[in-house]
Amino acid sequence: MRGDDLEPRYLLYDEPTSGLDPASSAIVESMMKRLQAERSITSLVVTHDIDLTRSSRTASRSSKKDVSSPSPATRRRSARAHPCTSISSKSEKGSARKMPSKASRVVRVFIIIIVAVAASALLYLLVNNFQFRRGTSIRVHFASVGDLNSGAWVRKAGIKVGSVTRLEPAEDEKTVIVTLTFKPGLIVRSTDRFALVAKGILGDMYMEQKTGAKGFSLAQEGQLYEGQQPFSITDLLGGDTMNMVTDLAGGLKGLIDVLKKNESEIDSTLKDISLTARNLRIVTDRAVVITDSVPDITRQITGSISELQATVDDVSNTSRRLLARLEKNLDSSSEDLAATMKSVRASSATSSRRSPP
Repeated sequence: MRGDDLEPRYLLYDEPTSGLDPASSAIVESMMKRLQAERSITSLVVTHDIDLTRSSRTASRSSKKDVSSPSPATRRRSARAHPCTSISSKSEKGSARKMPSKASRVVRVFIIIIVAVAASALLYLLVNNFQFRRGTSIRVHFASVGDLNSGAWVRKAGIKVGSVTRLEPAEDEKTVIVTLTFKPGLIVRSTDRFALVAKGILGDMYMEQKTGAKGFSLAQEGQLYEGQQPFSITDLLGGDTMNMVTDLAGGLKGLIDVLKKNESEIDSTLKDISLTARNLRIVTDRAVVITDSVPDITRQITGSISELQATVDDVSNTSRRLLARLEKNLDSSSEDLAATMKSVRASSATSSRRSPP
C-alpha cells in the first residue's frame, strides 16, 4: 500500500474489497487493521461489504450518525431505529447463515466435477453420433477416404440416416473399409450406392447414400459395397496427368523456340496475310455494292420484259387483224376475179359464134 508512505493521520478506503473473493477480502481487511494498529491511523472505509464492518464502527449514510459497536444487542437496537442498518444487519445474518462449511464446499466441488464429467461424456457422444439403438451395419470399400472421420454422418437426400462407426485398412493394406451403421428401421438395399461428399469451405466429409432400384433384396448385416470416390484435385494433378502436362509444356517450349528462329519469315507472312485481308475486304465491299444494286437491275429487267411482252402482244393482235383483213380482201378479190373470168369467157364464146367460119 503506497498510501502510508507519507505517514498520514487519516486513510480513506473506497470499496477496498469490491470484486474480491472472501479469502482476498479477509487479507485486505487484515492489512487495514494491522496498519491502523501499528501507526495509529484513523481509517475511513466506504464499502458495501457487510463482513468488513463487523469489527468497526458503522456510519449510516442516511442519518450521518454513528450507529454503535458491532455487538449483536447493539445491532438489534440499531435495526429497530434505522432502516438502513436494519437491512445491513439482516444481510449480515443471512451471510452468516449462508457461509458454507468446509464439508459443504467439498460436496459442491464434487457435484461440479460430476456434472462436468457427465457434460463431457454427453458432448463426446453427440460429436461422435453415438446411437443407443443400432440398425443395419454395412461395409463400404474405398481407395481413399481423405479427411473422413469416425462419427461422420451418413445422409440420404440430405437427411441424416446413420453414421460412420469404424475406419479400418482393407486386406491389401492400401485401401480402406468404412463401416456404416444406420438408424433402426431404415431400409438399405443391395443396389444402393455410397459416395464420399465434401461440404462447406473447410471440406468436412460425410457419406451420401444413393437409393438404388426398388424391388431388390435388403442389405445383409456386414454386406460389402464398392464406394464411389469423390472428385479430388490431388488425384487430378498426380500420376499420368502431371506427365501429360510436362510433355505439353515441353512441346510448347519447342514451338516457341521455332517461332523465335523464324520470326522474320513469320513477320513477312503476317504482312502478306494483312495485305490479302485488306484486298479481300475491298472485294467484299464491292460485292456488297453489287449485291445491293442487283434488286434495282432486276426491277429494270422485269419492267423491260413487261414492256416487251406488251409490245409483242400488240404486234400479235395487229398481225391477227391484218391477216383477217387480208383474208377478207383476198376472198373479195377472188370473187371479183372469178366473175371477171366468167365475163371474159362469156365474151369469148359470144365472139366465136358471131365470127364467120
